[in-house]
Amino acid sequence: MRTSGQGISPTADRGVIGRVRLSLALVVLALPALAPAATSTSVARHSKQQAEINLLHASKVLASWRAGLVDPRTKLLRGNTTAVCQGRGRPIQARFPRFACAIRNRTHIVSVRYLAQSKGGFEVRKLSVRRRAAP
Repeated sequence: MRTSGQGISPTADRGVIGRVRLSLALVVLALPALAPAATSTSVARHSKQQAEINLLHASKVLASWRAGLVDPRTKLLRGNTTAVCQGRGRPIQARFPRFACAIRNRTHIVSVRYLAQSKGGFEVRKLSVRRRAAP
């Protein structure tokens, strides 16, 4: 059955339509399988405040560095110890995957790299320890 001289038969149309339907079905089935893979590899991110609090709560790690931030007798942070962090990497809603931080008290400054991990975890690496000059 020919219409207006196009030269395409109805049986050929059914074959093409069947292949197109099959291709669409495969794409529709493959998309949901790919979506969880994209979200599971997302990078953990913490806020600046969360990073600073986590550092000040990690007294065991700070004590192991023997940098003068922790009182060896009480195992507590020395007085007036502060942590200041600056986000590194691309922020999403003011949350960063990494931070460059400085932990300071009256006598020492310790520079660290803070790496956010999933479920509130984090990794800290000591970069340098400097002794503050006496006022």
